[in-house]
Amino acid sequence: MASKYSMIVLALSACCLMAAVSASAIGKKVAAEGRCNTRVVNNLEDTIKLCTRNVPAQQFAEPSWQCARTVSGWLAEDDECDLSVVPDYLEDCLWGYGFLRERSIRPAVKCIKNAIESEICC
Repeated sequence: MASKYSMIVLALSACCLMAAVSASAIGKKVAAEGRCNTRVVNNLEDTIKLCTRNVPAQQFAEPSWQCARTVSGWLAEDDECDLSVVPDYLEDCLWGYGFLRERSIRPAVKCIKNAIESEICC
């Protein structure tokens, strides 16, 4: 009778140990995939500058490089490196410039979206 209980305790212990190891492995994977590394952020910034090269500028406002720096900064601060949010970030940044209109913003957002989807960027 005691051996049955010993086997049950042993089986439960093994299950708990495997669950703990799995949780630890998942935690390490999430930590490893966490924030974007510097290379990804720099490549993203360069791609945004390329995609926004036709966006109009004014004397004291250069949306191309300013949004490239802003969006890459936002992504670098995020807890995970999710490039799918970059087109939305870029669109938000560009709309912040009152002199820009949709005909200037849409092509830039489409460009960065295509670059990310086709894995050209980053």
